[in-house]
Amino acid sequence: SGGFNQGDALRVLDVSLKQRYTEPPLHLSESELLALMDRHGIGTDASMASHVGNVQRRKYVQLDDQTRRMKPSELGLALCHAYMLIDPELVLPTVRASIENACARVARGEAHKSRVVEQSLRTFKNKFFGFARQIDRVPLMLAMAYSLNGRAGGASQGRAAGQSLALWQEAARRTLGVSLEELLDLKDHVVVTEAPEGSFNIQELFQNSPAVQQVQEVLAELGFAEAPRAAAEGKGGGKGKRRKGGGKGGGKGGKGGYHGYQ
Repeated sequence: SGGFNQGDALRVLDVSLKQRYTEPPLHLSESELLALMDRHGIGTDASMASHVGNVQRRKYVQLDDQTRRMKPSELGLALCHAYMLIDPELVLPTVRASIENACARVARGEAHKSRVVEQSLRTFKNKFFGFARQIDRVPLMLAMAYSLNGRAGGASQGRAAGQSLALWQEAARRTLGVSLEELLDLKDHVVVTEAPEGSFNIQELFQNSPAVQQVQEVLAELGFAEAPRAAAEGKGGGKGKRRKGGGKGGGKGGKGGYHGYQ
C-alpha cells in the first residue's frame, strides 16, 4: 500500500542543523485590539472603534499601513510607564470593569445608585489628587523614552538620569508582570482601590519643589535643557517677577521649568 508500519526500518537521506532564535510576539493589529477590548468589557460597540482612532491620532502608536499593526511610540510608552508608576489601576482595564460591576449591583438592587455615584466620584477625585502630586513622573518618563531611542540632545549619564532610568525599568517590570488572562479572571468581581483623601495645590509643585528640580536635572543630563536652575529661579519662561506666596510670577516661572523639554 506504500504506507509505513510500526517497526519498519527507514533510510536516512539527509541530516541538517538550523539555528533559530525566539522572536517577540507581534504588535497588536487594529482588529486584535478591538477583540481584546470586547473581551475585557472596555467601551461599547460605538466607542471602541473611535478609541483605536484616538490612540493613532494622539501619536500613542505608529501604524503600519501594510500589516495594520500598531507599534507603541515614545509618547505612548512614556505615558503608560508614568501611569504604572503613579497608579496602575488608572491604566489597567479592571477600572472600567469595576464601574460596570457597580452598575450591575445597582441593577440587581444590591446597591443604591446615589451611594455608588458618590463613592466613584470620591475615589477618582482622590486618585486625581494622587496623580497630580506625582505628575513629575510624566516628564521623567518622556525624557527617558526619547533618550533610550537615541533622540536625546546630549549625554545620557548622571545621577538624576540614572534614577530616572531605574524608574523606567521598574515601570517596564510592572507592565511585563500584567497578565491579561488574570485580569479576565478578576473582571467580574474587581473593585477599584479606595484612594486616600487629600488635596492638591499646583503652586506647591512648581515653587521650590524637589520634584521640579529633579526633572530639570534629568533634562539637562539627557541634553533636553541647558540648565537645571531655571525652575528654582523662576526664569524658565515666566515674564513676571517672582512674588511671595506663589504669585503669578512664581507660578509661571515654575511652569517654564519644563519648557526645556517641551
